[in-house]
Amino acid sequence: WRSAPAIIQCVNRLFGEGKLHDNLPSFDTHTTVHTELWGQVNLLPMQYDSEKQPANINPLRNLLTTPRYTHSLNRYYREGQTIAQQIVQLVHNHTAIKDGQQQHAASYGDILILFRRRTHIGEYERALRELNIPYIGDERGTLLSSLEIKDLVNLLQWLITPFDNLALAGILRSPLFSASDEDLISLSRHRDWFGQLTSMVGLASNTALSRAAKLLPQWLAYTRLLPVHDLLDRIYSQGNVIARFSHAYPPHLRNQVRANLTRFIELALEIDSGRYPSLTRFINQLQVLRQQTSEAPDQPASAVHNDCVQLLTIHAAKGLEAPIVFIADTANEREKTPTAKVLIDWPAAATQPTALLLHKHSAHPNRHSAHYLQQAEQQAAQEETNLLYVAMTRAKQYLYISANSAKKKSENNANLGWYGAICDRFNIKADTVVATVVLESSGTVPLLSTPPPLIKPAAAFNIDPRLSQPLSQRTRKTSHSSGPDDGLAPVRCRASAC
Repeated sequence: WRSAPAIIQCVNRLFGEGKLHDNLPSFDTHTTVHTELWGQVNLLPMQYDSEKQPANINPLRNLLTTPRYTHSLNRYYREGQTIAQQIVQLVHNHTAIKDGQQQHAASYGDILILFRRRTHIGEYERALRELNIPYIGDERGTLLSSLEIKDLVNLLQWLITPFDNLALAGILRSPLFSASDEDLISLSRHRDWFGQLTSMVGLASNTALSRAAKLLPQWLAYTRLLPVHDLLDRIYSQGNVIARFSHAYPPHLRNQVRANLTRFIELALEIDSGRYPSLTRFINQLQVLRQQTSEAPDQPASAVHNDCVQLLTIHAAKGLEAPIVFIADTANEREKTPTAKVLIDWPAAATQPTALLLHKHSAHPNRHSAHYLQQAEQQAAQEETNLLYVAMTRAKQYLYISANSAKKKSENNANLGWYGAICDRFNIKADTVVATVVLESSGTVPLLSTPPPLIKPAAAFNIDPRLSQPLSQRTRKTSHSSGPDDGLAPVRCRASAC
């Protein structure tokens, strides 16, 4: 194995004997070729819900002054905060990472966060965003939920119903035109926004509204003449879509935005093989795909992830390795058995199944059913244990085990999943862990001779003294929305991954 001795020692201790070994009896003691490699296995403290639902909630609240109370399972968010703080500490302390024969300071691209399921990934992403940690998040079936694609779908819907002022406002505020609040206020004084907009063609060509007044009527005319793919091709070209949207996002997201925009135009040919190219049908099909979670289009993998933390399920991480790995939500136990299920016993070497059982959940199954149910339970436990083994062996040097729970007390680490099993093997009571516990450690961490600075100093250059003069009030009001015809939008932040 290529992991640090600390990782391998922890794996051997967990799976070499005890309950986890019973679930994985074929496990053999591991060794590593990097006997001098430094590393650590750390157990992070359990996180719990911090808020309690008020006893008396008045359902007859004042809608204008009192927000609706929503009780969220914020233990996932609190766990995400703990992980995010640890990541910031690793990067800012220039933790030494071995890279071949050299060492380098830990960066965000050295880090993986692994999950058993995707259910609560959004809470962890929120915690990362709050500390400005760049990341590549949950991308399965989320293409149509990304902001840049929502803006384009909004544009296509407006081309069908050009009298929709709300949709037009969204288009004008998007990076396509980057209109300011003052621009929208000037339109809001009129009932027909689009009619008022078209009367602005003669305005200065460098304003957002003038640019929209020039392009939107052209795209509206193309809607009646061109199939969807050709229409989008014109919009992308004339609107400089990819460049404008890319500029509107932080640098670590721009590759993903470009990939999403390219993937969207491909959908116009993929849906019904492009045989029914009407705009209305295309939008209806997008709505159907959005509702069908299993069929929703995924965000494509960007060509370059740059320096970003990766959030993956353990299944998706098979075959990958990273110097630093966090395994999150480890106290979440295996999903309960459904009330009814089909059990098939089909040995690998057999040409046909030896048993087929249609089982309805019962507290007292018959002897024949009990045998196959026990066998299925053993297989499920083996899969769960193997999943933990895969997650732990993704780490090369540093491994962090994190968890959250709804209950603050747990007798004998019961009902705490992997976290409880790990605590048992190291004789730790889970609810007494209030700070990071080092489970295993190996090697001597080298000190980097010249650690890279957090912010690279800018090269020296001469500044024109005129640039130090304050702007006039009028200039400040107009500079946000003014610029050349292809002026780019100010940087904005995606809700999903900024």
